[in-house]
Amino acid sequence: MNIKKVFLLISICMLLLTGCDLSFGGGEGVSPEEALTAVVQTVEAMLSLTPQATNTFTPTATATATATATASFTPSVTASQTIQAASSGSEFTDGQASGCDNAAFAGDVTIPDGTQFEPETPFTKTWRISNSGSCTWNSGYSVVFLNGEGMSGISPQALTSETAPGSSREISVELIAPKTPGTYTGYWQLKNPAGNLFGHSFYVQIVVKGDSNATPTATATGPTNTPAGTNTPTSTSATVDLVVNSITFNPSDPIKDNDVIVEVEIENKGDANAGSFLVEWWANVSHDPAPAKTWNVSSLSAKSTKVLSFTYSPGYGAKGTVDTKAYADSLNAVTESDESNNEKTKSVTVK
Repeated sequence: MNIKKVFLLISICMLLLTGCDLSFGGGEGVSPEEALTAVVQTVEAMLSLTPQATNTFTPTATATATATATASFTPSVTASQTIQAASSGSEFTDGQASGCDNAAFAGDVTIPDGTQFEPETPFTKTWRISNSGSCTWNSGYSVVFLNGEGMSGISPQALTSETAPGSSREISVELIAPKTPGTYTGYWQLKNPAGNLFGHSFYVQIVVKGDSNATPTATATGPTNTPAGTNTPTSTSATVDLVVNSITFNPSDPIKDNDVIVEVEIENKGDANAGSFLVEWWANVSHDPAPAKTWNVSSLSAKSTKVLSFTYSPGYGAKGTVDTKAYADSLNAVTESDESNNEKTKSVTVK
């Protein structure tokens, strides 16, 4: 309180006290000295209250509000956003099994990579695909286009016959070369009845003739058709060359519903040793969706031959002439100097 106001108040009180006889309820009057003492005590009390209220308010409110608001907000938002972004990813991984379904690329049957075509030329691309899972493929399975250049291929296309686990089959699609010159690649994959893609994808790659400087109209990305376990020769001067020399039967003319011994002779005509590879034999090429017998050959030395045999039981179920086939290195596990001479077909008459 202002000091001038205090003295003014005291002066007024003194004037009143000197002009009046103060008493309460008819009792003893209050002396001027006692009244003055009460006034002074009242003023002192008022002076002590004012700074106390001023000193306690401002620091308390300011400190609490600033500390609470700053401590909790920014770190919480930053942490949750970072974790969410790091957890995202692609759902598709090439080469994965889906339950009991799996597949492995076994080789190109037609249209080697880089085959040249005139614009808008129809062609049939055929792959050999192995059933490396534990479920049999049937008409509920299909081949579907993945990415790259579709080349007017129909997708999906249902498989037309069954393929047992451990066997392989040919899969074909009808395509048309694009009209613009360039190099084109299209990727395909198998899908099971549940709609899940599985196994390794496989591709077709062609060159449309024309201006050599033309830029392709489509670009594709994906895995290459290189089976696991490929053997690369250790020297450029030494190569492997696997061939099927012969297919023989005992008896030479099988009898309907009777066992027959089948022998397949293979040879490594190269000058390098061959590592592990498969040999497959089809009893009836036009009828059977999978080979009747598969041998696992652990190795074959350079310039050497090997005869593989087994008893085909219960034999052929119908009379007539059938075409049989043997295929060496059916999974393309061995790099060879000549990949075009790995199979042999033979006609046999069933009596």
